[in-house]
Amino acid sequence: MSHAKDTGTKDDGGSIEVEMVGVIRTGVMAIGGESTGTTIAALGFTWELDLGADENNLKFAKQWDGKEVVVKGTVTVKQGVERGRRVIVVVKKLLPLTK
Repeated sequence: MSHAKDTGTKDDGGSIEVEMVGVIRTGVMAIGGESTGTTIAALGFTWELDLGADENNLKFAKQWDGKEVVVKGTVTVKQGVERGRRVIVVVKKLLPLTK
């Protein structure tokens, strides 16, 4: 299980599990290449998504690009050189939003 970390500060050993509904975007680029390439946005928050090596997650993300989805995963924090602190959700499950 991943732990939420902020480089340069004390790790308290906790973790955060999230379930988020938002608009998924693929093909996202950032300065210095500091991006997972996929994000989810809701209520003014945008978090990066780490899809891992799962080809099904990548295929799903591309198919649902620009649409609302449900993401379940664990929050991590990475410190980048160019962009500073980045919040990333390590994806455990991606689902279409059913209303």
